Amino acid sequence: MQTLAPFHLKRLDNSEDHRRFAARLICSNMGDYYRKYAMVWNQQTFDQNWPHRSNYSICQNNTPIGLLSLSLYNRNAYIRELQIIPGWQGKGAGSWALQETEKLARQHNCEYLRLKVFICNPALKLYDRAGFLIKMREGDIFGMEKNIAENTPAAPGRYSLR
Repeated sequence: MQTLAPFHLKRLDNSEDHRRFAARLICSNMGDYYRKYAMVWNQQTFDQNWPHRSNYSICQNNTPIGLLSLSLYNRNAYIRELQIIPGWQGKGAGSWALQETEKLARQHNCEYLRLKVFICNPALKLYDRAGFLIKMREGDIFGMEKNIAENTPAAPGRYSLR
């Protein structure tokens, strides 16, 4: 895996353009999963939740190539969205974004990073490499977490339920 140029985060506000960018990327990346598991995108719920999250575009130089959306609650950081434009997947942006997310969470004194992922999503390998462990399963979705209070290196979990 080779990173072509430095990545950076750019804060997204509650503007219609930013919400539209995020919704399009999520629907594009997740559409196959939604169809496979008979889920329906709810734009109204998305619009209601957006202002209550910390939202960023993941950029390579000045080009948006992804989305990171977080919420902080009770010393936990929840990764609500980590989406990378397909042409940029596998080039280090996801790994970089997880490292940046951990830095942001530590700045807010969070103890855990948490996320949910479809059980058949290839991103599961990314989260495993980053040290996330599967903590629960709800149907076709895994709940994963990483303890960031302990300053330990990432140890792959190999998908086992812990």
